[in-house]
Amino acid sequence: MLQPRMARLLLLPGYALLALTLIGPLITTLVISLGRRAPSGGYETALSIENFASVLSRSTAFLNTVQLSAFGAAICILAAIPVAFFIAKHLKGSVRYTVLFLVVLPFFTSFVARTYAWYFALGGRGLPAVLEWIGLGRFRFLNTDFAVAIGIIYAYLPIAILMLFVAFDRIGDDLLEASNDLGRGKVETFFSVVIPLAMPGLISTYSLLFILLSGEYLIPMLLGGGKVYFIGNAIVDLFLQSRNWPLGSAVAISLMSMMIVVAFLSQIFQRMANRDGRIG
Repeated sequence: MLQPRMARLLLLPGYALLALTLIGPLITTLVISLGRRAPSGGYETALSIENFASVLSRSTAFLNTVQLSAFGAAICILAAIPVAFFIAKHLKGSVRYTVLFLVVLPFFTSFVARTYAWYFALGGRGLPAVLEWIGLGRFRFLNTDFAVAIGIIYAYLPIAILMLFVAFDRIGDDLLEASNDLGRGKVETFFSVVIPLAMPGLISTYSLLFILLSGEYLIPMLLGGGKVYFIGNAIVDLFLQSRNWPLGSAVAISLMSMMIVVAFLSQIFQRMANRDGRIG
C-alpha cells in the first residue's frame, strides 16, 4: 500500500498539468480582462473593471445563449429519456453494447464535418428543395433559430443518452417489479418510480448540456449564419475583429462565471433530491 507522501508525489504531475492547462489560462484571461485595449488593438496593461461594466453591451448574445442552451438541453433530455430507458431496461448482453456503440458512433467523425452536413441538408438544395418538390411550399431553414436548434440537438443528444442510460441502469429491476406487483401500470411506474429515482441524473445531465451549449460557437456560426448570435461568437469577434482583448476576456470570464453558477445550482438541486428521498 502506498504511503501518503508517495501518493502525493505521484499526483504532482497531474496537478502540474491541471495548473498549466486550466488555472494558468484562467489567470491570464482574468489579468487581460482588467486591462484596456491598446490604440492599435490587443492588450495594454491597466487595472480597471470598466470592461466588466461593458459586458452588458453584449446582453443580446447572453440572452440568445441562455434561451437556446436551455431549450436545446431540455429537448435533448426529452428525446434521450425513452431511448436511454429502453437500452437500460429492455436490452441485455451484446445487443445493449452494440446499441450504445451506435449511439457514440457519430463521435468517430469530425464535429465540423457533421455540422457542415447539416449546413448542406438545411440549405436551399437540401430539405427545402425536397419540400418544395413535394408541393408543401418554399421554406427557409438555414440561418434561423430552428437550424441552430437542430444542430444542437443532433450534436449533443448522444451525450444525453449515455448519461441517462447510466442513471436508469442504476435503478434496480426489483423496484419496478414491486411497483407492478402493487398494481401500478408501466406508465405510472415510470413517472412515479423511475423518474424520481433518476432525478439526480436528470439534473446533472441538464446542467452539463447547458454548460456545453453555452460555450458553443461553431453551430451558431454555420447554421445561424451570424443571425443567431451566441456569446461564443461575441468573444471571437471581440478578439479577432475588434481586437478588444480586455473586453473579450471580460465576456469570457462572465460566461465562465455563469457556468460555475449553473454547476453550483445543479449540486444544490441534486442534494435536495437526495434529501427528499428521491433516490435510494
